[in-house]
Amino acid sequence: MARHRVRVRLARSLRSIVVAALATGTGTALFEWNLGRNLVVPLGLVALAPLIVYVVLALAAMPGEPAARRLTWALAACGVNAVLGLATSVSLALTHPLSIEGAVARAFGGFAPAPLIHLVAAPLVLLVWRGPLTTSRRRVPRGERSAAGPRSAPAPLGSPNWDAVLRPSSVTWNAGHGAGPAAFERARPKHDEPESEPAVAAAPPEPPPPSVPTPAPTFVPAPPVVASPVAKAPKAAAAGASVKSVEQARPPAVDEPVVRIAFDRIAAQFPADVFTLAPARLGESLREPHTLVVPQRLVLPQLHQGAVEIAWTLIEDQFPELALAMPASEVRRRYPDWVVALPMDEVVRQIPPDLFHLAAPAADISAIGEFPAPFEPGPPAPVVEPEPPTVIMSAPPPAAPAPPAPPAAPPAAVSVDARIVARTSPPKSPPPAAPPPSPKTPKSTIRPAAAVAAPAAGESHDEEFGALARALAVPLAPLGALEWHARPIAGRLLVCFVAPGLPRAAVEALGVRGHALLERLAGWPVDQVTVRTSRVACILVPVTSGTLVVGVRRGGPVAFAEVLAARARAGGGRALRTPVAAAGLGAASLTPAVEGTGHGRVGEAARALGVFGSIVSTVTTSDGGAPVYLFAASADAAVAGAARAVHDTLIAGHDEAGLGHLDSVVLRHGRERAIVRGLRGASGAPALLAAAGEVTLTGRAQRAAARAATLLEAR
Repeated sequence: MARHRVRVRLARSLRSIVVAALATGTGTALFEWNLGRNLVVPLGLVALAPLIVYVVLALAAMPGEPAARRLTWALAACGVNAVLGLATSVSLALTHPLSIEGAVARAFGGFAPAPLIHLVAAPLVLLVWRGPLTTSRRRVPRGERSAAGPRSAPAPLGSPNWDAVLRPSSVTWNAGHGAGPAAFERARPKHDEPESEPAVAAAPPEPPPPSVPTPAPTFVPAPPVVASPVAKAPKAAAAGASVKSVEQARPPAVDEPVVRIAFDRIAAQFPADVFTLAPARLGESLREPHTLVVPQRLVLPQLHQGAVEIAWTLIEDQFPELALAMPASEVRRRYPDWVVALPMDEVVRQIPPDLFHLAAPAADISAIGEFPAPFEPGPPAPVVEPEPPTVIMSAPPPAAPAPPAPPAAPPAAVSVDARIVARTSPPKSPPPAAPPPSPKTPKSTIRPAAAVAAPAAGESHDEEFGALARALAVPLAPLGALEWHARPIAGRLLVCFVAPGLPRAAVEALGVRGHALLERLAGWPVDQVTVRTSRVACILVPVTSGTLVVGVRRGGPVAFAEVLAARARAGGGRALRTPVAAAGLGAASLTPAVEGTGHGRVGEAARALGVFGSIVSTVTTSDGGAPVYLFAASADAAVAGAARAVHDTLIAGHDEAGLGHLDSVVLRHGRERAIVRGLRGASGAPALLAAAGEVTLTGRAQRAAARAATLLEAR
């Protein structure tokens, strides 16, 4: 507050000096222009006019003030008038060939306009200092003062403490019953005071009871025992309650959950001309040092958009007024639509996981057992049952030739019965039928076992793929309804989640090419690949058993989908980058790209990519492929090789009819991102732009890459 006090005093001093200088300059200018020199005013009137005018002005403009205060103000105005006269005398002596005596004589009466100007300017100087003229007190009538009882010592006379206006108010908003008086709330009269005063007034009637014997027993015990304590108890209780309520009203009760954001993550979004402190000092001066606190109720409704923006007016109270270079109202006027974008990685990390599960219903897998194979293998018992009907069908043919041989019926019957019993078990003779099945059952049981063993391996893989797909569907539930499909690719699984209405076949084909890209970049630590087209945003994430593909609409929550896809990863990316990765991606010679050597406006493109930090611009040459304009912290051939891999797998075979124009491909590892965009060379040949570096604001990096691509294509 010391700095504010010095500022206020300095501002008032400057305003008073300006008013005095205007009065002095006006008198000197009128004397120079020979205006009013012929006016003659009696010196007695000139000498008495200031005192009379200021006393009348004090009586008229300061009602209710004590006489001493009015007289003090009038004498102060006369003193300021005299100082203005001396200043005008010095000005006349310096600007005209006059002596000091002559200049004083003209400033105090010889030149009539000068005293009139001083007479008007003196109250203005006091008004600049905000003297008692601007305050008024209500005089309490003598009758009310006597009825109110003895009063305390009067407050010392003096000007109001205008510096206290700059201090923050300690009054808090009323949160409910028992929280103390609210701001701008009129004080309510206490209801317990009328009850306590009759009890106190009942104490004096103690002397009369002895004179009257009959009512004495009723009134004598009551006053000392009941009346006195009752009168004191409510006051003490009321005083204790008031003190307790005031103490409870001071600390603001903040019970709602909040999201804490590191200030250095969002410091770049605050204009430098609004604050008087550097970003580091500004972060220290926050209500919670180095941390911006945002209630979750402001964050949760924006999660489905994939971005969270908080208006400045909702967080300005966390910044001290001393840190602002202008009033808060001026900040709102200059920046009416100022919003602060919060980093989604810190926001989602602090959101409870239960909120994501409740946002959308989980996948219904209760009826998964009703699907036929290969989702659920059938029981082996029904496979053996078809054998008896085949045997029964074969039994009637031998029975037909039996009638044509009546003479040899007994031996033929015995031989036929032996054959039938050997093959099957007839129902008429259960004891002999038991031994024959034993030698032939192994043949019947071996055949079904061989037939069932073949699909068992495929069914186990399908169960594994289905379990993985269901496990990945749970973290993606906040995105709403998604159509999913799983298919094996070269022994690995490709799981696609596509928003309704998007071409699933085209997204799946893009996922296949993206899977090939991830396999080609196996030596690179790639955590995520995002393909942005004019219609679709496709996120590819390497998981433990394959690749996860999430396709959403371009205008949808792309950033939110990236966060959820990263959380759904069952295993990390391959971490191996160095000469092996460069060798696997192909060697490319890099040379510095300089304007004027056929490479377009490389310098302007590098300046447009300032969001990536300190970068150098290089270009691949003499390798037979499309040139790659690389903007990174160093000339890394592996990044250029990765850009070539993106061109060969995604850009060259892109389905523009089904997915729209391909804008960019982003390779992500932690905070490092490599943005690859296709270009049109000087002769129409394809070229590539690759910008790599540690990026915090992905949207700004995308816009910077688009601007750089436009500059490189311009000729």
